[in-house]
Amino acid sequence: MQAQYMMKDTAKNAVKKEVAGEAVEKAGKEAVEEAAEKLAKDAVDDVAQTTKKLGKESKLNHSTNPKDYLDEALSQQGLKEVPKGLKQKWIDRGYNYEVRIHPSEKQYTSSESIYRVARKKVASSDPKVQGTGTEYLGSDGNWYHESILKEFNRKGVANPLFNEDAARLTHIPLN
Repeated sequence: MQAQYMMKDTAKNAVKKEVAGEAVEKAGKEAVEEAAEKLAKDAVDDVAQTTKKLGKESKLNHSTNPKDYLDEALSQQGLKEVPKGLKQKWIDRGYNYEVRIHPSEKQYTSSESIYRVARKKVASSDPKVQGTGTEYLGSDGNWYHESILKEFNRKGVANPLFNEDAARLTHIPLN
């Protein structure tokens, strides 16, 4: 009889441990999800603070003129003259922007230096949402996704989506 009670107690304890383990696992998942959500929210708050620190809302208003973005980058760095090299990043209206000035690639232009304007959507606070990649602004005022601007992929295989005209338009001559 005593052995029967001991078996019942052992079975009860096993069930309690299993239930407790499931509760801990569930609580752990929820804690991880809450932590991820908090990190994402903090990142969005940091972006908002950075935008405020950089100053007022941008004057760009979704401009499609690449020169407007170049002027904004120069302004943020306090420059009146266009330097030979530059990299300026900022966040505005849900996008991370980057303007770079660097020597040209001869297959795209004969100009000595070029600039490129890139944008990428600010990451979503939902960890399940994937990013959309980087887009580059062409001198024609259109945004082109990076997937069509690279002639070859990382393994050296020709990119079937490559658009030579778009690649040329996104390498904007300075002179």
